[in-house]
Amino acid sequence: MSRKQILYGITIFFLIWIPSATIFTKAHGASSIALNYNSSTELLTVTIFHSVPDPNTHFIDFVRIEINGSTELFINYTSQPSTSNFIYYYNITATAGDLIKVIAHCILTGSISRTLTVEGAQGDPVVEGAIPGYLGMMIFISASIFITSLIIHKKIKKNRFD
Repeated sequence: MSRKQILYGITIFFLIWIPSATIFTKAHGASSIALNYNSSTELLTVTIFHSVPDPNTHFIDFVRIEINGSTELFINYTSQPSTSNFIYYYNITATAGDLIKVIAHCILTGSISRTLTVEGAQGDPVVEGAIPGYLGMMIFISASIFITSLIIHKKIKKNRFD
């Protein structure tokens, strides 16, 4: 193996390792939110799935609740109740057909949101999902690493035959 090929190999290793290490060792946002609205009690139940090692330093710092695009509640927090999933209850008034959107923001990373359409008294609420904030970044980094690897591979192959 030539010195140039070894250098390319080391470069590929670091191009893959550095983004992976920072994504997986750095804090992460909430992985999921589950919503339930009880029309008769006007109670919104928000279950947040956010696993952390220390809920006093890495936590959901605010929850924003919107009804039909207008902010209904904005609640700040200084910690989270547990190291994994937890439930918050909010008293809000919504009628059939209203769209409730809940945004949970992690103090160290980004936000995740879920929406729920309020059904009539007989119907069950419909939960619609949203893509977590880091999914786009992970796709971009993965694609960048893949393309860079292809370019480096072609350069190595070209240099072999020169």
